Amino acid sequence: MYVAKNSSPVFRGKIVKAASGIVVSLVVTGLLFGSGCATLFTSSTVTVQMNSDPPGAKYDIGPFSGKTPDSIAIPKKSIPDFATFEMPGYERRTVPIVSGITGIFWLDILFWPGIIIDMVTGDYKTLDVPEVSASLTPVAPNTTAPAPQGVLAPAPPAPVPAAPTSPAGR
Repeated sequence: MYVAKNSSPVFRGKIVKAASGIVVSLVVTGLLFGSGCATLFTSSTVTVQMNSDPPGAKYDIGPFSGKTPDSIAIPKKSIPDFATFEMPGYERRTVPIVSGITGIFWLDILFWPGIIIDMVTGDYKTLDVPEVSASLTPVAPNTTAPAPQGVLAPAPPAPVPAAPTSPAGR
């Protein structure tokens, strides 16, 4: 923008004020169109505490794994539906992960492009409980089990007849 050198200071002040108003408007518009409410006001990850009874179990939760107890940061876009715990001598256990929608997401209703942005980034998601835990059950020792019902057992051997006695020996 060209301003003549010999223009009045009042005129120059009006130009600067108008230009700064335009810049502020452009920044606000960029923020509104460039992000959603959940993207602006929440983290893009959620911290999950992983626990098991007994401790020391191996867990798998989506692409993440480790040993309990542990704390991990999972991207909201990648929150899985379940976690698996396993430990030698114990039965494998799969537990559900309950996720929901963050409250700030509902402000996007006031400005619909934010809904699209939050859905694409996954920032609308959150965990209802930031802890995933499992109680593992010990594996029962191997015992000889009785034959299942309905299965025929081998027939017992036939009795051997007694040797005949001769009439002379009477």
